[in-house]
Amino acid sequence: MRIGRVPGLYSLILYGSLVREDFLPGISDVDFFIVLEDNADPDTVISQIKPVLEECSAHLNPVEVDIAWEWLSNLRDPLRLGYPYKFLTIYQADFRENHIVILGNEILEYLPRYSVSEVLPVRLEGIINGLERFRGNTKDDSHPSRRGGAPHCTPQRLKSQERRCFENAGANRGRGGP
Repeated sequence: MRIGRVPGLYSLILYGSLVREDFLPGISDVDFFIVLEDNADPDTVISQIKPVLEECSAHLNPVEVDIAWEWLSNLRDPLRLGYPYKFLTIYQADFRENHIVILGNEILEYLPRYSVSEVLPVRLEGIINGLERFRGNTKDDSHPSRRGGAPHCTPQRLKSQERRCFENAGANRGRGGP
């Protein structure tokens, strides 16, 4: 499969444990962040990209392929606009240090830097308001990848396999432009 040019996609970013090199097959998920141009339809863009991301990640045996998305204009204040993802707010330092732009453009220039005292009240309010909404939404042992042993993978092996898959998909790692 190839991703190629996807109308409405500003940036496709890999972040999290795979980039930090603490990914555990059968336990960790593979995290992607899609930044959309403001007029893009998220369902259309994600439906074009998701099958490729799942195919490229399958050899890693992730618990899931997690795809978060946001519109570009909301990145100027992700704490108050759109959805305040933890990786863009309270864990932003980790995201800034541990991400790879696979397709499209770097986004760090758009992200404000938050202080902990600014983030915590907003995050706590969101957690309290969301407790009922997310009841029953857990990652449990029913997922097939959580049963049995996971294949042994070293960080170097994972990076090499991931790089080959995205290169084969026409990905452009760490550089701007589709």
